[in-house]
Amino acid sequence: MLPEEGRYLWNWFISLNSLVSRISDGVCKRIPPTEYVAWSSITGNLVYSEEYDILMSMDQAYCEETNKELASIRSKQEEEQRKQVEKAKSRRR
Repeated sequence: MLPEEGRYLWNWFISLNSLVSRISDGVCKRIPPTEYVAWSSITGNLVYSEEYDILMSMDQAYCEETNKELASIRSKQEEEQRKQVEKAKSRRR
């Protein structure tokens, strides 16, 4: 369970994550520092260096897990395509 005193950081991360296009060429990319600055300026949320470090760690973990999921999806798609090719080859025989 998330401690109450850290809940605002989770909410900030969710807000930032929803505003940034993160998937490019099938890979989840980290939120650029400029996006944190823009978000902070727009929302008025002052992000201290310790909070920024935590947000960056959250982003790193998010990207790692998302990239695992994306790799799994690609692998399943490739396996399905391989099966379809094998099936088509066996029909031709």
